[in-house]
Amino acid sequence: MGRPSTVSTEGWLFLFGAIQAAGVLAVFFRVDVRVIRKLMRRSKTEGAQMNAPTGREKLMAALATISLLLCGAGFIVSNKDDNHYYILSHGPAGPGYIIPGNPDSLQGSMSSEIKVDGQLLKRYQKNYKIMAVCFHHLKSGDVLDEDNLSKSGLYDIEPRQITMSTPWTRKFIEEMAAGWQQTGYELLAIPPGVTPEQFGTLRQAVGPGGIAVAAGRGATLVFRGR
Repeated sequence: MGRPSTVSTEGWLFLFGAIQAAGVLAVFFRVDVRVIRKLMRRSKTEGAQMNAPTGREKLMAALATISLLLCGAGFIVSNKDDNHYYILSHGPAGPGYIIPGNPDSLQGSMSSEIKVDGQLLKRYQKNYKIMAVCFHHLKSGDVLDEDNLSKSGLYDIEPRQITMSTPWTRKFIEEMAAGWQQTGYELLAIPPGVTPEQFGTLRQAVGPGGIAVAAGRGATLVFRGR
């Protein structure tokens, strides 16, 4: 599976963790509570001058403080990324209904709509375009091997809300008429030279360097009695 050229959130968190570990080692070897207390005291008495921290103690205390601050920044970055999800919304493009057992009874919407935050996707902008797929996971195996995908076209990544339409396949509509309502949604980053027509499963989509960026789940349409 491909990866963007920029450092991921997980990579930054690893870096922050490594710096924190180095700070802990520094604390273990030299810095303790007494050193921090020395740095905070500014007494002009002779005794205080004699107990003033050494240059090495000051350096170790500074490194420990910096490592703690960087570790905290890592948690902030992680939480921000988790709270601002790529997929803003997903579902049918409009209202509609279908009579169970009758695919031709479908009225109203005939596609799904996925809205994403293009600003958060800017890390993929240079080397990828994005697209969306929706499907019913009918197989007992891995969702990556589901072969009935309703696909959108390819979209340029721009710093705005991007709305992608996925027209439903005939088989998808037949599955809805058969009672399948729980729908899977996937946001994909597709490299140059690859088109939606070239793959039939998610596994094939990510094989040539594509990325499964985000996923969602939800119902499709309401049923109406005969």
